[in-house]
Amino acid sequence: MITKKEIMQHIDHTPQREGRDIQSPPLPIVLPRHRTQSVSLSELVVNDTNRGLINYFVERAKNPLPMLEQCENVIITGGVGTGKTYIANAFRNDVRGFQYQGVRQGWGKGEDRDNIVNIPVRKTISCEYIAIYNLIELIRGRGATEDTEYNPYSTFKTSDILIIDEAGVQYDTDNARADLFALFEYRYNNFKPTIVISNYAIEGTDRQKSLRNYLGQRIMDRLMSGVSKQFHLEGRSMRRRGSGKARLVEEEVSA
Repeated sequence: MITKKEIMQHIDHTPQREGRDIQSPPLPIVLPRHRTQSVSLSELVVNDTNRGLINYFVERAKNPLPMLEQCENVIITGGVGTGKTYIANAFRNDVRGFQYQGVRQGWGKGEDRDNIVNIPVRKTISCEYIAIYNLIELIRGRGATEDTEYNPYSTFKTSDILIIDEAGVQYDTDNARADLFALFEYRYNNFKPTIVISNYAIEGTDRQKSLRNYLGQRIMDRLMSGVSKQFHLEGRSMRRRGSGKARLVEEEVSA
């Protein structure tokens, strides 16, 4: 059995409380380490095949505030092994820890002691990565504790930026779609951008699998509302050939 404390140790920006062990349902899908957890955008080889996506993430890693202000969602599609997960996680590692001046609401002082005022605070960007089937397992077990500090589902749900990988590999059921919709609806309403990675094209025919078919119209409508970015990678798996080129196509969508 994996405890929630063990899970939260892999989410390094969350503080731990000593001497507290919160049990959770078995979650064998949570892995202790991911091969991309230390990769950086500066380590990637930039060429014509990935320049658009890497340049986009480099700019957003330097200043992610426009991404948050516009709730700028990103959809990355393409074949297996074309670098989607690797590049997205390099962005995740670089953007985490970005600090900016924000505000929180609280009781004022002096003449304003009876009023709720905006108080300047220093905030830090959070960015999490999870495969969609792991996310669904966490959603189903979210009732184990109401303590948001130790609730893995809450950590992903409220993350400033969330990367969801393997979209289209989840359980294809109405209950799974309903659980995912609640997550996307919360993030849409709270201006929290989501990066979705999938092997499937956004649109497809009746015989062709598509991201829209898997996620459903309601989720796709929220993902593509406002200003969203779409990147599609084409080419053979670089895992099999070790190196090579994948053609990258970038398209900005304004609704």
